[in-house]
Amino acid sequence: GGEQGKNLQALLLLERTSLLRREALGIDHPDVQRSLQVLVMSYNGLGMAAIRAGGMEVAWELLRKAERVAGERSLLKDKELKNRLLAITYNNLGCFYRTRGNLHSALKALDKALWIEMSCDESDNPAATHLNISAVLSKLSKHHAALEHINCALQLLDKAMKNQKRSSSLKSKRGKEISLLVAALYNAAVEYEHLGKMDQAAEMYEKAKATAAQRWGAAHPQTIALEQALKKFRREEGFGELLQTTSSSIPIFESTRQTLRLQTSGDEEQEQEQEQEKQEEGSQGIMERLKETFPLRWRRLPGARRRKEREEEKRRRQSWSQLNCGRRRTKQRRTKQSRLCLLSDGIQKLSSCSWPGDVGERVEG
Repeated sequence: GGEQGKNLQALLLLERTSLLRREALGIDHPDVQRSLQVLVMSYNGLGMAAIRAGGMEVAWELLRKAERVAGERSLLKDKELKNRLLAITYNNLGCFYRTRGNLHSALKALDKALWIEMSCDESDNPAATHLNISAVLSKLSKHHAALEHINCALQLLDKAMKNQKRSSSLKSKRGKEISLLVAALYNAAVEYEHLGKMDQAAEMYEKAKATAAQRWGAAHPQTIALEQALKKFRREEGFGELLQTTSSSIPIFESTRQTLRLQTSGDEEQEQEQEQEKQEEGSQGIMERLKETFPLRWRRLPGARRRKEREEEKRRRQSWSQLNCGRRRTKQRRTKQSRLCLLSDGIQKLSSCSWPGDVGERVEG
């Protein structure tokens, strides 16, 4: 639309301004570093807007630019800032791939975002990334793995909300955390329903509805939707056997855009409090759980399967080649032996013949 065109023109102007500042002031100047940060945030924001508008090609170009600016060869000197921007970019790339239906690529991008968030001290709470991964895994019918990520998100949210009660500077983020909590509880109910664990599913539906009612009130659309989902679940459960589950886990890509806006505020106190949260929550244990849960996932990807098939085909060709070489060598050896046998027979026949001039014969003149 016209607004998107104006935004893209403004982005081009921002790119030129950043380049001119870099040439005039040098890459280490604070204004240049700040302009690079704003550029990455603009790429991400406009990329997400393009996804919502259906402009997937534009979104792809913008998100790839964001990945290049914040990637391994980034000109950003602040490593923690670069990691935060890269985690946001990979989250948004996961949204892009999921919208296109490329679930394996979405999972790969979201895994990259999660590892960055878990290893980076100054990063947002990775609960939203866990929920995004669980939504993609649910689409792939990996409900046990999806539930593992939801449980990780619930633990992280519980820890964050406890810290918010003790710290007044983090109360502004409480609304976001509660929204994530409601989504996590609902997604857990859906996964339990897929796994046939009806008691746990009912409990999670009840908790999601109660949390939404306490936060937003009974008349809020989210609360009404959760109440309808619970009634539907109760109605289907009452038939004695579970009908086919039609619910699906909801992704939290909207929270990724909220995270994007939070990053631009530049509030250093909030970032310090986030660092304390990260140090307290014991991320190593969760990382070990993730390693145990997904040790061989990427070997099952289509690309890995194609590589494996090519390697097997190569080995088959090599084995056939070796076998044929062996057969050729055997044939050559037999041919050589047969020729030697024929030659020896010919020599014996020749030696048994009498010729003029041999001993014992007189040649008459």
